[in-house]
Amino acid sequence: MRYIVGITFLSLLSVSSQVFGQASTCTQTLRLVQSTYEQGRLHELETLMGACLINGFDDQQKLQAYRYLTLAYIYLEEPEKADAAMLNLLNTDHFFEPVEGVDPAEFIALYRKFRVRPLYRFGFKLGPTATMPAIQEIYSVNANAQGNGKYSPSIGFSLGLVFEKDFPDFIKKFSIAPEVVFITRSYNYANTLLNESDQNPGNAVISQDPNLQKQSWLDLNLLVQYKIKENKFNPYISVGPGLGLLLKSTNEIETGVEGQGSITGSSVDTKESYKSLAYSAILSIGSKFRLGGFYLTGDIRYQYGLNNLVNTSSRGNAEALFDYGYVPSNYSQNNFTINLGLVIPYFSPKKLIN
Repeated sequence: MRYIVGITFLSLLSVSSQVFGQASTCTQTLRLVQSTYEQGRLHELETLMGACLINGFDDQQKLQAYRYLTLAYIYLEEPEKADAAMLNLLNTDHFFEPVEGVDPAEFIALYRKFRVRPLYRFGFKLGPTATMPAIQEIYSVNANAQGNGKYSPSIGFSLGLVFEKDFPDFIKKFSIAPEVVFITRSYNYANTLLNESDQNPGNAVISQDPNLQKQSWLDLNLLVQYKIKENKFNPYISVGPGLGLLLKSTNEIETGVEGQGSITGSSVDTKESYKSLAYSAILSIGSKFRLGGFYLTGDIRYQYGLNNLVNTSSRGNAEALFDYGYVPSNYSQNNFTINLGLVIPYFSPKKLIN
């Protein structure tokens, strides 16, 4: 057993030594490449790099190596090899950008002949959302209840898939950024004078508190994104229309009768009382922070409802109306959402012009 452990330890030590030795050798090789380039012996660079370029340099070293190779082929007037070296450089680091005043003009000119921006970006975002109905016309079971209802927002959540594609260079600050989002929206309704009337003042007062309206939607948001500035945080603004498809709607109703306690039961299916489609306008402010090969994103948005969501032809759900004395008022829905997400850019560098 000791023999096996000893052999294993020595084998691991040998492999580690080889890896360390190779890394050390390739670091020295890169120094020699730099020295050789500065001495003008450009035709020797490819041979010097040898196996290190295939399997030895780390990504940062490989980036420097391909930069020297690209410059060498430019000055040796071998354009096809210069193109190949530049393409390898861009595939090593998709976010590489030459530095004005540091990199030679010929190198920068060649770089600008390549497609270096991502073809598109994709990812997801999620976060809490607060819904507040904007009442357009009040409906209730009696006159005194009308106008006494109180609405308050409740917290739901959203989970969406995002896709982004930049416009051409002449309007490069703009991107299309459609989203498909599953979102739950809910709000509370309370009314302390559900049935009290002047004609029958002795009746027991019936109230509703709480009355939780819960809905699930699938939203398609056709957004256009404007990049405010390209820096560490990449702030942006998004605007556009939203189209929502109602998937589910329920009411959790509790009716209180003075002196008798509360009447409650299972959730009432109220989907037929609402329209299937909701239209909205969206304004969003966000930021993208690059971390390695992807972006962490965050945005806050306001979604303004444009249409009445109540189906006026089937407003009164029988169970909600007769068991709990509730009918919905006409309203549109406004939402405030905070999103966090992740976006991955997809690159495909290639030579665009000769």
